[in-house]
Amino acid sequence: MADNKKQLLFSDFPPVSTQEWMDKITTDLKGADFEKKLIWKTNEGFNVRPFYRNEDLEPLKYLGSLPGEFPYVRSNSTKSNEWKVRQEISVTDIQSANKKAHKLLNNGVDSLGFHFDGEALISESNLVALLKGIVVEAIEINFTTSHGNKKLVEALTAALKQLKCKAADVNGSINLDPLGKLTITGSSCSTIESLFDYTKEVVEAAKAFPEFKTISVNARHFNNAGSTIVQELAFGLSMGAEYLNQLTTRHLTIDQSANTIKFNFGVGSNYFMEIAKFRAARLLWAKI
Repeated sequence: MADNKKQLLFSDFPPVSTQEWMDKITTDLKGADFEKKLIWKTNEGFNVRPFYRNEDLEPLKYLGSLPGEFPYVRSNSTKSNEWKVRQEISVTDIQSANKKAHKLLNNGVDSLGFHFDGEALISESNLVALLKGIVVEAIEINFTTSHGNKKLVEALTAALKQLKCKAADVNGSINLDPLGKLTITGSSCSTIESLFDYTKEVVEAAKAFPEFKTISVNARHFNNAGSTIVQELAFGLSMGAEYLNQLTTRHLTIDQSANTIKFNFGVGSNYFMEIAKFRAARLLWAKI
């Protein structure tokens, strides 16, 4: 019934062609330059028109795709499309970090990021204490450390088993990104080959937890350095592709390699362009 009413309503209005829109705009501009007045020129080098029609969408074949369908512009999840609220916690004392985590969770946060400065506090017993009273399967847990990523993964794996967490239900990540660190510092503590050998070891150490990402591609470094959206996508996806190349060279399958990678993009103030960036990132990564 609702569709019939809608059809009857729109039948009262004749269709308006694109040319008619343009003629009306030209008249209203009273001789002013259309390009200068109404075209938005983005930093990425393309122009945004003041209006778009259905005919502009015809070349975009992926618009009808569903969640879980290639090229995954609506995510690869078919269960939900929820965005998590994440809060970072600097871990200098295990008990106080656990207390802060509980407070944040009670206030609505559903993704925690624990930051360890080095290896001193990384151990199975400390991680058990850090996650005490937290239903790990109900949230996302993320970890960052300047050193000791493999030790962290091994300790976390043991701690989660001790806490009797279901491996398949644990979601989270380790912020291991040797290429990102090399990008922002220009140096490395070992050879590039050794870095990627170590990266593979970390990936294999976390294989018991299929939804846990051990490699983070921090494209946000480029965003923070002032890149355009196109540059951030290009450099970030190139880093992701290099991780795929290096891991498959070390005899991991493409599925094993891709499933362990997580992208961290920056978010600027240009609302619709940033949404377009995330969709473009999904599409381009699927093609890679």
